[in-house]
Amino acid sequence: MARKKNNKRANNEGSFYFNKQRGVWVGQITVGFDENGKQIRKTATGETRSAVVVKLAPYMKDGKRIEEVPDVGKIREHMMDWLLTYKRQMVGSRTFEKYVRMAQLHILPVIGDYTIHTVSKDLLQKVLNRLFDKGYTSDTIAFVKHEICQYFEFCVDDGLIERNPALKLKIQTRRGRTSDADEPEYKAIPEEIREQFLEVLNKNRFFKPFCLVGICAGLRPGEILGLKWKDFDDRKKVLSVRRAQTVEMKFDANGKVLGRENVIGKTKTAGSVRTIPLSDLLLNALTEWKTVRTLQEKVFGTSLASPEDYIFGTNKGELRSYSGTKTMFERFMKSNGMGDSGITFYRLRHTFSNTLFEANENPKVVQTLMGHARVSTTMIYNTATTTKYLEKAVSIFDDRYGESVKFAEAPKAEEVAVDPATAESADIAKFLTENHITSVGDLVRLLQSVGTGA
Repeated sequence: MARKKNNKRANNEGSFYFNKQRGVWVGQITVGFDENGKQIRKTATGETRSAVVVKLAPYMKDGKRIEEVPDVGKIREHMMDWLLTYKRQMVGSRTFEKYVRMAQLHILPVIGDYTIHTVSKDLLQKVLNRLFDKGYTSDTIAFVKHEICQYFEFCVDDGLIERNPALKLKIQTRRGRTSDADEPEYKAIPEEIREQFLEVLNKNRFFKPFCLVGICAGLRPGEILGLKWKDFDDRKKVLSVRRAQTVEMKFDANGKVLGRENVIGKTKTAGSVRTIPLSDLLLNALTEWKTVRTLQEKVFGTSLASPEDYIFGTNKGELRSYSGTKTMFERFMKSNGMGDSGITFYRLRHTFSNTLFEANENPKVVQTLMGHARVSTTMIYNTATTTKYLEKAVSIFDDRYGESVKFAEAPKAEEVAVDPATAESADIAKFLTENHITSVGDLVRLLQSVGTGA
């Protein structure tokens, strides 16, 4: 797709193009600005370009011309060209696959047959509302909004449209709903089955250290698979995270995935490169696993415990795939009666963060250990439902001020003084009742009878 040089147009210069969908020529020109600084534009349509020029001529100053905008066709073809030509070079293959999938599933079915000049903010908002109504997560809706905004920003930079119609799109929230589906998901392993899960891990030499690295060090599954023995320092009791297993994909000209390959790549972010202190529990688990791998070298006839070997590689010393390891784990859990527990590799990492939050650990410390670029990302992981650490937090008021505030024994009823205002009100009520006064008229008549001596 040829990229058009972006020449900024001066005020009162316009644009014109042929709208294939409507079958007419369209011209627009800026004639000024309102009190809020918003452009005031005149638009005209006609069967020919000349007809549009004639209609807009009275609004043009100093003979400034209408600048022609190239016709890029329907959004369906143009957006895919943008993805394949530009976006593909800017993101990883897995992220690019997500861009293509979101476009094909959620964006193009709604706006694909429009042109960039005929799309309105309201139409784009319908794309997001449609996802909300179908029950998609806020993360999915936010990603779709981000992709739409990026595409139209590209169109603005390319000089194809003057403003981005997606800038003020809104994402609905599910606050106020009462259904269970709208409650925040508890992403860590539930406390009531953690002990059972840890006991089950004792039955498997591979998954015991693998899962403990997630629970006790907070590594992502790809980071665990990318670990080498040189990253494990048992003397300093640290584990270094320097790389991660990922998937590289090949695409055809239409963005369809042709193949996938497991490779070692960089960590998710620059902050993900980190050194993590090891608890004695994890240190012992990795030491035990290294002993097992050393003995297995003789059985399998290959290097498994050397510095360059993967800690959790295959028995041939090769890099394990995430999908293959996940399948093994699911079979292991099912065979031990925990197939319906909902425990996944990512819940191990959430268990790590929640355990720290439950211990009232500083969020900045948790951020560093988890390798997040921003502490706001770390706080998303805090889905703990226990009130133990909250109770510990408010107990500080007892420690700080408990000695200063004095409390006596509960007073007896006869020792409690009656509030004067309350007592006065009680006397008035008694007077009205004894004299059968139920209205202002009754009171007036009583006072008159007292005055006349009747």
